[in-house]
Amino acid sequence: MSRCSLPFARQIPYIRAMRFLPKPQPASAMADVLRAMRAPAPHKLGIMGVSAAITYVLIASLIHDFSPKPVYHAPEIYYVKQWPKSRTLAQIKAQQAIDGPIEKAAKAKEIADEEKAEADRRAQFKRAQEILSHYGIR
Repeated sequence: MSRCSLPFARQIPYIRAMRFLPKPQPASAMADVLRAMRAPAPHKLGIMGVSAAITYVLIASLIHDFSPKPVYHAPEIYYVKQWPKSRTLAQIKAQQAIDGPIEKAAKAKEIADEEKAEADRRAQFKRAQEILSHYGIR
């Protein structure tokens, strides 16, 4: 190989030496940190303390923001009627005849409430669709 200028002589080692992001080397990084810490500078500890405090505050605020909040759930209370062991089949049938219409009315009311909520939600979507179609969005 003849002697010529650096870019043309050995191109591969020259390109490897000029990498944009070289492989990280933990030993050299630690040596850089220790060299910077050993250098005499009166403001070094103050800046390090402020930067550590800012980092701590940022991380603590992110942890606080993204931690799940406890959700309160009201306890469900079930009232159970106590019946004597000596109840006859006729007494059971009579109580069922009394409770049957009450349970049917409660279930019908619950279904009606659900249907009303569904109709209200459908009306909201219809209004939103009309607004969007007015602006040409479908």
